Amino acid sequence: MNTPIAFTSRATALRAIVLAASFLLGITVNSAQAAPKSEDSKPAAPVSVTFEQSAGENGPYIMTVANKGSDEIKVKVSVVASVQAHNKPKKREFPQTSLAAGKGMTVNEVAANDRVMVRVKGYAMLELVAPAGTN
Repeated sequence: MNTPIAFTSRATALRAIVLAASFLLGITVNSAQAAPKSEDSKPAAPVSVTFEQSAGENGPYIMTVANKGSDEIKVKVSVVASVQAHNKPKKREFPQTSLAAGKGMTVNEVAANDRVMVRVKGYAMLELVAPAGTN
């Protein structure tokens, strides 16, 4: 036989309600996070990304994005600075560029630990972190 739960005070009842609500909310939030993104279902972009150290004004790294596919692709690159300088924007967006098969583009002034996003129309976004450097 089921017996009702008796609470000794309003505070105890309120704690039980808050606990139950937070448990249910936690399940809902975790379920939403576990849902697959539409980006995951897209194929990997046919590009290669390399970082080359540069001691000149274009450094510390020069990043090259190359089209490894057989068709022309449209590439859009974003670089988020790992450390923000007061005289530069935190995020640099580069215009969409068409790359023929086997061709590449370069992005100058990529610093250590900068976050790089490469978007190719019709493919999943590629997200990288620039090398930490050698000192």
